Amino acid sequence: MIFSPFYRLPKHIFEPYGTLDFGLGLRDVDHCIKKHDGKISIFNVKNHLDWNGTLKTKVTFQIVLPLKNEPN
Repeated sequence: MIFSPFYRLPKHIFEPYGTLDFGLGLRDVDHCIKKHDGKISIFNVKNHLDWNGTLKTKVTFQIVLPLKNEPN
């Protein structure tokens, strides 16, 4: 779902940052990676310690791109 065009998280999540999100970024990333026969995965990392030692839930992106040899 987050790779769908114009998908956005609820606005209250980004209010402190003052961003102008249009919901196109992850769709474009996914499209580019697939063009290179790659894969993108997203995981929640629970109980991640931030700089203050507070437990948080974070998001991790994993991008896998194949290695290809060019013909001689």
